[in-house]
Amino acid sequence: MKGKATFTLTEAKTGRMVKQFTEHNMITDAVKRILDPPDHTVLYNFDYCASLKKMMPISQTLFGGIILLGNNIEESAGNVMLTKDCIPIATAGGAYSGTNVMRGSLNENESYQTANGYHFTWDFATDKANGTIKCAALTSRIFGNTGFANEDSSGCLTLNPENISTISTTTVKYFNAEGQYVGTFEKYVHTYFKRISGSKNLEFVRLKSLDPTAVGVNDVVDISSYAQPYFSTEVEIPINYDLYNRWFLNVSTKVLYFFTDAYSDNGQYKVGYAGISMTDFSVADTGTWVLSKTYSSQRATAIYDGKLFVAGDEKVEIFSSSGELLRSYSRSLSPACYFYTVNGVLYFTDGSKVMMAYYNGELYTFNNPNAYSYMYSADIEAPYFASAYVNIYSNLSGVSQNPYLGLASNFLATINNLSEPLEKTNEHTLKITYDITN
Repeated sequence: MKGKATFTLTEAKTGRMVKQFTEHNMITDAVKRILDPPDHTVLYNFDYCASLKKMMPISQTLFGGIILLGNNIEESAGNVMLTKDCIPIATAGGAYSGTNVMRGSLNENESYQTANGYHFTWDFATDKANGTIKCAALTSRIFGNTGFANEDSSGCLTLNPENISTISTTTVKYFNAEGQYVGTFEKYVHTYFKRISGSKNLEFVRLKSLDPTAVGVNDVVDISSYAQPYFSTEVEIPINYDLYNRWFLNVSTKVLYFFTDAYSDNGQYKVGYAGISMTDFSVADTGTWVLSKTYSSQRATAIYDGKLFVAGDEKVEIFSSSGELLRSYSRSLSPACYFYTVNGVLYFTDGSKVMMAYYNGELYTFNNPNAYSYMYSADIEAPYFASAYVNIYSNLSGVSQNPYLGLASNFLATINNLSEPLEKTNEHTLKITYDITN
């Protein structure tokens, strides 16, 4: 496949064309990966034929949206997800006539199937996509519908791999065990934990799922009952942690952090933390973080990019290393909140079907069809991810929170760094025609 895009900037008052140029792009591996889901996740209840039918034609689903960014991104086939330093300008998917200034509209009259592909036309009115545009990328129709916001339910951040043509909760469970799924740190080896009865210590276990490339003579495909661990260890968390204040995984170090609630210590408010290595289950990190305020209820906490992120008292807030409150976002919080990272980007699920993503120092809010969060998995490639509900029960015995196959909507199907930046203001309209061909 290949693609080209023509950008036409017009002076709104006079209709005079200010600039027009055509750019050629590269196709990433995103769509190829989507068409080839991870083998061990399709062994159970994944209807692959039905999934393919819902994807077709891929021009309308996997290539049906566009992202405009204020920065260049690496033109590499393996670069399939947005990065934390991206500068959002706008998106566009289907036809749109609302007030979101970061969302353009599909021009249905000027979009059509060609002999060897599809010709898209997206329009950005004077109030849309204003800024310096340096990159354009095709993405899913559903992410194109977001406009980097949560203003309507036609766009979202996660897709159901069995039906990516619409917004629906994921249904592809591929493992079943007792406890809370934490992540998959070795191929086909899953880590869970649960609280030990009568203690605040945690039991971490490792369990294996079937390797489709090495099926034994007695192996069966069945997740109707709990898998049994082949490894178990008891871990004492060296702080007075609170499971209602949700933990956070540092993906780069494979350290799982637990947190105390904010407490007063000699006139200062502090949060204590302890990190447990998911490699050998040792205590890898401990410390405290000074805060400039306290909370009556903390739902989730994360240490990311040298900052502390706290979800509590109906807010998501960011603190500097010295405890200064940097940013505050009002957010209705359910008990099932969780911070996590995807491709190095911090995300937050608030449990009420809303997700936030931290791009270029700003949290953007998106609609989401479920309360699941993406989890780390060594055997699943983006834009597919493991996803799971993060439980809050104080006693995790008998509780089972398992991984499901999730698909990110905000993937990069193509990448097109512009040869020169395009400056758009509220005096201009912008038309982008995009041809994707076999």
